Amino acid sequence: MKNVLIIAAEYPPSATVGAKRPAKLAARIAEHGWSPCVLTMAEGDYELTDTSSVTDAIRAVPTARVPCGSIWIRSQRWRQSSPGLPRLAEYRMKVRSSDGAGLPPWALGRPNEQERP
Repeated sequence: MKNVLIIAAEYPPSATVGAKRPAKLAARIAEHGWSPCVLTMAEGDYELTDTSSVTDAIRAVPTARVPCGSIWIRSQRWRQSSPGLPRLAEYRMKVRSSDGAGLPPWALGRPNEQERP
């Protein structure tokens, strides 16, 4: 048998549609004389999981799971741990839209405008 390594960011039990193609590919090429091995993310790193999508054919394929973390999940965890971040971003957007140079009004010496934070 020939060996093949399939590297897939999404693989069951991930609930995304991107997990279906590598799973079907691994199951099909095993039927045609290849020995697939899948390298993918750890199960806890997926945003959404669906255990019903894992079939016996998928379980039969050797799978190596690497704890790498999803960028999206890490950014969501970071935002939740920094509650003031959305307000800071909103303030910065107001400042940049009010002045083309991106300087706050108080830095330009404009009277009766937004106070220094």
